[in-house]
Amino acid sequence: MMPLRRSVVRRGSRMTPLLLAHALALLLSLSAAAACQAAERSAPDFVPGFPEVPLMQGLAVEEDDTVVFDKPSGRIAEASAVGPVAESDLVSYYTAALPALGWRAGAEKVQKGAGRLQFVREGEVLQIEFASRGRVLDVRFFLSPS
Repeated sequence: MMPLRRSVVRRGSRMTPLLLAHALALLLSLSAAAACQAAERSAPDFVPGFPEVPLMQGLAVEEDDTVVFDKPSGRIAEASAVGPVAESDLVSYYTAALPALGWRAGAEKVQKGAGRLQFVREGEVLQIEFASRGRVLDVRFFLSPS
C-alpha cells in the first residue's frame, strides 16, 4: 500500500487579490477591444467624398478616382469602385439603403450589363452608374447640386 501524500501549499503560490484584479481587468479590456473590432467590421464603409453613401460589401474603392469640390452652389464629387458583385444585388442594396439615409429614389435605368440609379436629397443629386466587365462590376458615384 502506498503512503498518502500531503499536499503542500506554499505561502507565495496563492493568487493575491491584487493579481486577480489585474488579471480580470486585462481580460475585460481584451474582450472590449475584440467587441470594438467586430463592430468596426460590421459597420458599413462609406464611399470617399460621400459621407452619406455606404459602400456595398464586395466593392473596393479605386482611391485615385475620387474627386471632391465644394462650391458655393453645392458639392460636386465623383468616386469609383469595383468588385465581383451582381448588378441585381447592387440595385437592391442601394434602393434599400439610401432611402433609409434620407435619399429619395429618382430615375432608374437598368439593362443587362449596365445601368444608372438616381437619388435626390436636400438640393443634391446622386447618380450611381454601373457596367459589367465579365465577373466584375465597375461602379461610379456622382454627386452634384440639383
